[in-house]
Amino acid sequence: MLQTEWIKPSLLKEVFPMKIGVLGAGAIGCFYGGLLARVGEDVTFIARGATLQYLQHHDLQVKSIWGNFALPVKTIASDGLDNRLDFDFILLAIKSTALDNTIPELKKVVGEGTKIVCLLNGIGNEELLAAVFGAERV
Repeated sequence: MLQTEWIKPSLLKEVFPMKIGVLGAGAIGCFYGGLLARVGEDVTFIARGATLQYLQHHDLQVKSIWGNFALPVKTIASDGLDNRLDFDFILLAIKSTALDNTIPELKKVVGEGTKIVCLLNGIGNEELLAAVFGAERV
């Protein structure tokens, strides 16, 4: 087992850089993706419509009981995904009712080693994702 207590987080990022995609740039996706981007992780928000336009031209604004912050973020259009993205993790923060329609988009951003972090409410979402991508990846 790798012992990391003595390694500074900044060194870990140099040795083990992570690419994180956030699919679902609503309140939950922007909150968690924003926190990760704030500490220096390589986070890309996958969005469309007004959300995409806003994030391309304005800082992401996060307001919470743990403090407020704003920062520019990387974005890509959900309709321009092309299977060449190599994310280590996808934060899936969509509405449960949209899961069936989102799976084709998700297939375009999930590579062989990508893990899917399911931030959906409801039941049965993880099982559906596991059936498509494998339980070890969800």
